[in-house]
Amino acid sequence: LLVNLYYPHRILTSESTTKEIFHNPLHLGMAYLASVLRNHKFQVKILDADLHAIPDKTIITHVITQDYDLVGFTTTFNLVNRILKIIKDIKKSKSSVHLTLGGHTATFKTNSLFKRSKSIDSIVKHEGELTFLELADCLYQGKELIEIKGLSFRVGTRIIHNPLRPLIANLDTIPFPAFDDYQYSYENAGGYVHIISSRGC
Repeated sequence: LLVNLYYPHRILTSESTTKEIFHNPLHLGMAYLASVLRNHKFQVKILDADLHAIPDKTIITHVITQDYDLVGFTTTFNLVNRILKIIKDIKKSKSSVHLTLGGHTATFKTNSLFKRSKSIDSIVKHEGELTFLELADCLYQGKELIEIKGLSFRVGTRIIHNPLRPLIANLDTIPFPAFDDYQYSYENAGGYVHIISSRGC
């Protein structure tokens, strides 16, 4: 399961009306992760709470009532406190699920996040496609995580930082993103579609 939290914004106004006509865009990073995992026969669900305005409590309930082995949260600075609360609540009810964080804030605040929350099992740093795929594969096969480049993870009270993964040299090796919610996003954006012309923030 890949999760992006709801963060209300982008309200446009005119002289006569106030209307949310520029809906939150699809999360391209999660779409790439999903496509890579599906390309290797993993079942993946994208829960874009930002796109569908899903509250945090609903996310928690969904995770603890479903049979997920791995849940990843995209982590930005404005969502950190909420994410840490969500994963704490999830771990209380379902300690078996592996909870991982990714994104730029998780990458550059790795040690701080591990110190703040004992519910974090791992953090995927920098480009996530191959690292997240290897994490899913190791969890599925019951292998150790020590060989996964670009991953930091918890073992008891210790935090292990594996070597960083080199950037993907040929981006054409990555399959096209999984645009599960493309039609919904388009229909709820007043006919507008986001175009992202670079990789990363």
